[in-house]
Amino acid sequence: RWCPNPLCSHVVKVKFFDSLKVRCYCGKTFCFECGENWHEPVNCDLLKKWIKKCKDDGETGKWILANTKSCPTCNVNIEKNGGCNWVTCKKCRSTFCWLCLKTFRNHLHCNVYKTSSDETKDGNRYSLQKYMFHFDRYMNHKKSLQFENKLYASVNHKIDEMQLKHNWCFAEVQFLKKAVDVLRECRQTL
Repeated sequence: RWCPNPLCSHVVKVKFFDSLKVRCYCGKTFCFECGENWHEPVNCDLLKKWIKKCKDDGETGKWILANTKSCPTCNVNIEKNGGCNWVTCKKCRSTFCWLCLKTFRNHLHCNVYKTSSDETKDGNRYSLQKYMFHFDRYMNHKKSLQFENKLYASVNHKIDEMQLKHNWCFAEVQFLKKAVDVLRECRQTL
């Protein structure tokens, strides 16, 4: 078996297969059966499952970091799945702004970037922080626009249902479409 050390080009050969722990000339100790770092007392199958779980959990962790924020009151992860920027935590019932994570009582102008005296001293840092401030808000509105597109499809289905089941005429159900159109236009403007 080739040594798993990327800087080594040696091949390790065993005469007896009773010992799976081997040490290469370069000093790397590894499992001869699977080629991973020595993993006693865990067998190779269990190690393989563990590595897969860690990889999968790592992807889950990345998704959680990218798509959720912590409730400022109870710290539970919350996913915003549509609607406005006012969010209610299902665990503690706290209501707060999705953008700045402040409660209504402490919420003033989270869409206005404020500079501190330290930021004006370092122009690059200031530019990056200001960019990230506006970028976060842009991405938030972009995600919300995607939610509104899903809402539009749902409204079309609801319109069909209202016309078929409740015998509403075409003109009577158009207010739903107009409401979503206005919402989408506002979100697009933001």
